[in-house]
Amino acid sequence: MANNLHINLLRQGFKVWNKWRKLNPLIPKLKGANLTGLNLFKVDLSRADLSEVDFSKTSLYKANLSGANLYKANLSTAILQEADLSKANLIEANLKDKKFPQTNLSGANLTRANLNGVKLYAHTNLNQTNFSLSNFSRVDFSGLNLRGSNFTGANLYQANLSATNLNGTNFSSANLSGANLEHANLREAQIQEATIDEKWYLVWDIVNNGVEGRELQGLDLSMADLEEANLCEADLSRVDFTRTKLNGANLAKSILVKANFCEADLRGADLRGADLRGANLNYTKLHRTQIQGAKSENFYN
Repeated sequence: MANNLHINLLRQGFKVWNKWRKLNPLIPKLKGANLTGLNLFKVDLSRADLSEVDFSKTSLYKANLSGANLYKANLSTAILQEADLSKANLIEANLKDKKFPQTNLSGANLTRANLNGVKLYAHTNLNQTNFSLSNFSRVDFSGLNLRGSNFTGANLYQANLSATNLNGTNFSSANLSGANLEHANLREAQIQEATIDEKWYLVWDIVNNGVEGRELQGLDLSMADLEEANLCEADLSRVDFTRTKLNGANLAKSILVKANFCEADLRGADLRGADLRGANLNYTKLHRTQIQGAKSENFYN
């Protein structure tokens, strides 16, 4: 149960509260409290027990909630701009339609949280955040750094993950069907038992295992992030690489007959000995590309 002394101190603003916290290092007990409509600007609620607290229409602008227990807390209409929620327990918290401008969620646990309609921003820190079993259907993650985050069992149906950093991200048993993974970094991502579209599974396989010597004729690899991937000696004839990132990729001795590289990035790639006859190289970036011994009619930058 909530401590009434703690609630009364909070109502007096951050100066009174933060001064009291410095003198009283014990963890505040506010479980189940009604804190609706309060101005909690810059308050230090780190490590506090805020489970089942109602923060409806409460301003937590620049508040310190790091390590706090927010289990089943209602934050759906709270202001969380620039709040620190790092390593917070947000299991089953209500964050419906929440906006997270410059919010720090690194290391937070959002397992089974209600995240329908959430809005995330480029400055939202999601490094190593736990999103397991959460619903992110159609959520826009585009351009975000999700490195090392945990999406085990999460629903990411038709989510926008374009241009995201998913290095080391755990998608085990997640639903990624229909998700947009254009230019997403899938290196070291874990997708065991995940549901994922065939195209993006192949991209994941290429960047993590390479496809040296394999036959992949006529496939769609457009808009993929294949930076530094190993595709040497593979048969990639008629493959669509439109706008694909292939900078630093190994395509030596590969068969690229009639492949489409329109607007692809091949800077620093190894094309030595590759067969590029009939390939579309319109607007392809070829700076420092190795082309010794490659077969091709023309190159266009």
